[in-house]
Amino acid sequence: MNINTQKINDEIKSLKAQNADKYYTDAEIKKYDVIYNEWLQGDVLDDITPDYEKAIDIKGYLLNIAMIKMLEQTLNSDLMACPKRYVITDTKALNSPAGFHPSERIYTQTTIAIHTDSLDIKLPSCNRGLYAHDIDAVANR
Repeated sequence: MNINTQKINDEIKSLKAQNADKYYTDAEIKKYDVIYNEWLQGDVLDDITPDYEKAIDIKGYLLNIAMIKMLEQTLNSDLMACPKRYVITDTKALNSPAGFHPSERIYTQTTIAIHTDSLDIKLPSCNRGLYAHDIDAVANR
């Protein structure tokens, strides 16, 4: 099944646009990280000075960079759509990649993935432990 990743590309483009006119040196990032942490430790979070505003802006800038990296990792990952109620895998947990909500039923591809609407099936023999994941339950959380 082909997975539409256009929304991921659009989000990357939007985050890059938000950061386009910004650049901070490592020294600025370190300086304003201290200011930001001091502000968070303060008694009055309403008192926002220009230094605090810049510290908050730098945090947003860094958050955008981190999110871009996670979304790019999603684009470079093998993904699987889970249209059936269950997916039987060789992993104890499914990984919902950045940019997708579990309700979209998109997960990182596992080595073994058997999609089924019923657990009353004969599974092929293998030398790995298998785990059944109820996609409906995960998607509706």
